[in-house]
Order: sequence, then C-alpha cells, then structure tokens
Amino acid sequence: MKQFCIIACALYEKIIKEMIESAKSIAVDNQIDITDVFWAPGSLEIPLILTSDLENKNLRKKYSGIIIFGLIKKGKTKHGEILAHQVTNKILGMQLKYKIPMAVSIIGPCSTMNHAKNKANRVAKKAVLLLKSIELKKNIVRGESASIKGMMRELTVGISR
Repeated sequence: MKQFCIIACALYEKIIKEMIESAKSIAVDNQIDITDVFWAPGSLEIPLILTSDLENKNLRKKYSGIIIFGLIKKGKTKHGEILAHQVTNKILGMQLKYKIPMAVSIIGPCSTMNHAKNKANRVAKKAVLLLKSIELKKNIVRGESASIKGMMRELTVGISR
C-alpha cells in the first residue's frame, strides 16, 4: 500500500481535524495509507514545513503523495487573498520541483467560518480521491488496472459518500 502524509494548518484546529478525520476515513476505503500528519502553525507556514520535509530524500521516497489542509478565513482587507495566492504558488512550485503529487485543499480566502465548516468534509474527500486517481492512472499506464470503467467506478463511489 502506498504511503501518504498530511500537512495541516493548526490555526483553525477544529475544522482542520474534521478534514483530517474525513480524509483518513475515505483513505481506508480506497487502500490509501495516511501514515503521518505534520502541523504548521498557520497556512502561511505550510510551504516552510513542506520544504523541510521534501528536502529530506528519505521522506520524499517514503510518500507517494501529500495532502495539504489549510484555512484562510475572510478578513476585512485583501490580506487573505494575497496570502492564499502566495502559499498556493509556493506549494505548486514545490510539487513541480520535487515531482510528488499534492492535493492542495486550502479553504478560503473569502470563506466565512460557517462556509469552511460546511465545506471541510467535501474538500477532504476530494483531496484523497485526487491522489487515488493519480495512483489509478499510474496503474493503467503500467497495464495493471483491469479497465478505465473500473477506475471510474472506484472514484465515483468515493465521491458520492
């Protein structure tokens, strides 16, 4: 079974923990092993934690993919938008540099807390299923999957929950 990790923002711990539990639940159903959770103080610090982990070759080899959970709530200024763009840009740059799949699920930057609570489980499930789809695609390319229909059925079951 392939191993995955989660890097999560600790700032809005209650919502982020819901996302982690949702992800772990659907991961088990999809034969994905989430072995570790790394915590960043806030969403802005996620790229720093991610860089530290990815610069370690042993960790890079250990994980088939990384799930990133964060929340940038709506503020009175555009600060959250700037923060969200910068964080996402840095994460996507690392994904390309280290060639490791990442499911980036940072809610915001225009989300209210109610919106974030309502979206948390759905976003977490989609993150896991993204990594599952990458694994299934690799299997098809290697000729290890029975059919594309089977792959789509697996993904559809996961999304409908």
